[in-house]
Amino acid sequence: MGIMDSKIASHYKNISIAVAFLDSGSCRLISETAYKIGFNLSILHWAIFLNLALIALYSFTPREFTRIQRQIAVCLVLIICYILLIGAFRGYGSAQAISREIIEAIFLLIIITNSKFNIVRLGNFVVLTGFTFSVLSLILYWGYFFGLISIKPVIISNGQIYFEGFGGYLNNAYHSDVLNFGSLYRSQSYWSEASPFAQFLQVPLFISLQKVVSNKEKVVNVVICATIAFALIMTFSMVNFFALIVTLSIFFLWVHKKNVHYSGLRRVFSLILVLLLLFSGYSLYKITTIEMGRKADRGNVLFKGTGGYTTRIDRFTTTMGVFDESFFGDRAYAYKHRLAGDNAGTIAGIVLIGGFPLLLLAGYIYSKFLISIFKIMRKTKYVILYLGSISFFVAFMLYGAFHEVYCFFLFALFTTYIKRDLAEREII
Repeated sequence: MGIMDSKIASHYKNISIAVAFLDSGSCRLISETAYKIGFNLSILHWAIFLNLALIALYSFTPREFTRIQRQIAVCLVLIICYILLIGAFRGYGSAQAISREIIEAIFLLIIITNSKFNIVRLGNFVVLTGFTFSVLSLILYWGYFFGLISIKPVIISNGQIYFEGFGGYLNNAYHSDVLNFGSLYRSQSYWSEASPFAQFLQVPLFISLQKVVSNKEKVVNVVICATIAFALIMTFSMVNFFALIVTLSIFFLWVHKKNVHYSGLRRVFSLILVLLLLFSGYSLYKITTIEMGRKADRGNVLFKGTGGYTTRIDRFTTTMGVFDESFFGDRAYAYKHRLAGDNAGTIAGIVLIGGFPLLLLAGYIYSKFLISIFKIMRKTKYVILYLGSISFFVAFMLYGAFHEVYCFFLFALFTTYIKRDLAEREII
C-alpha cells in the first residue's frame, strides 16, 4: 500500500486541483478575482498550469495506471496533437487554450492515480467545496429575496453584465445580462450560469449521500447533503433535474437488481424520483408561463419558455451542418450561423472544434469511462457515489464544453475510485 501523503501535502495537492478546475469552464471566481485586482489572466492560467506540472512530475508513476487510465491518457495525448495540428492550419488562438486544459487533465490523472495520493481526503475536499459554494449561493438567494442583501450589475472580464452580491451572482431565468429582473431567480454562486453550477454540485451531492448511507458522521453529512441538494434545486436547472431522473431510473431498472447492497433503498429513491418529477414539472411551468411570458408575445410563450429545449435542438441540428463544409469541423461555422456563445451541448461543441476525428476520440473516452462505471456498480458497496458520475455526465452531455478541466478531473477521480475499490480499500 505504501506511505500516504502527509496532511500538508494532501491539502496542497487538493487546493491545487480545485484551483485548476475552478479556473476552467463556467466558474468565474478565480478569473474574476484576478481581473478585479488587475492580475494578468494569462499569467494566472500558466501559473496554475506550471504548479500542476511540478506536482505531476513528482507524482509520475506510469506503472500504477490502470488499463482504462492508460487508454484515457493516450487518447488525450492524441487529442492534443490533433487540436494543435488543425489549429496550426486554421490559425485560431483557442487551440492553445484548449490544449493547455487537456494537458492539465493529464496532470490531474497522474497526480490522483499515484498510490500515495489520499483519495479519501480529496473526496472530502470536493464535498467541502460543493458545500461552501452551496451555502454562499443560498445566502445570496434568500438574502436578496428577504431584502437583506443588495446586488448590483457588474461587467465581468468577458464583457457580459452580471448581478453580483455576497455569495456570487444572481440572475433571472430569462437571461444573465437582462437588467430587468423577473419573478424567478436562479441560484448560481460564482458560475456564469445556473446549469453548470448545478452540474458542479452533482458529484458532491452523491458523495455526501453515500457518506450518509454508509453512516459516516451521519448528522454532519445529512446537513451537508441537504444543503447541497437545496442549492441544486434553487438553480431551477431542467437539464440537471432530467439528469437526476435518468440516474435514479438507472438505479431502479438495473443497479438494485444487480447489487445486493442497495435493494432496501428502492422505496426511498422512488419517493425522491416522484418528487423530482413533480418539481421538474413545476419548474418548467414556472419558467415557461410566468417568467418567459413577460418577454414574449402571448402566442409565442410556449416556444420561448421551452427555449432551453427547442432552441438547443435547433442549435444542435444546425451545428451538425458543419459536416457539409468540413469533415474536420470548423469553429468559424458557429459565427457564420450565429451560434457563437450558444451552448448546443457537448457533442455539438466537439464537432465544431475538431469534426469527426475529435468526436471519435472523445466518444472512445466517454464510452470506456461509462462502461467501467457500470461494471463496478454491479458489485460495489459505493453505488450511490458512482451514480454521481452518471448524473453529472448526463447533464454535461446536454450542456457542457468538451475541454472543461472539471469533467476530466472527474474521470481521474472516479477511475481511481474504481482502482482502489477493486483493491478493497476504503474510498470515502
